[in-house]
Amino acid sequence: MQQTHAVIPMLRQAADKLDELGRRSDNSTLQDFTALAAQYRRAYAQAIPTYTPADQHLYDASLYPVGVITAACKAAGHT
Repeated sequence: MQQTHAVIPMLRQAADKLDELGRRSDNSTLQDFTALAAQYRRAYAQAIPTYTPADQHLYDASLYPVGVITAACKAAGHT
């Protein structure tokens, strides 16, 4: 259980980095997607101490906006 709890700060740090990425952009759509991903990442981190299998959907939902951002950047010629 202690190992599981050790990931909580990492998830929160990842959420903070997503928020930071969004704030650095002038693109409001990118800002919205990074904020959404960060919110779901934080919700998952908060759920870990009382984890149930349904909580995995929170983590999954935090990945989808990041995938959208990555694909959009690739489509625009940015890597």
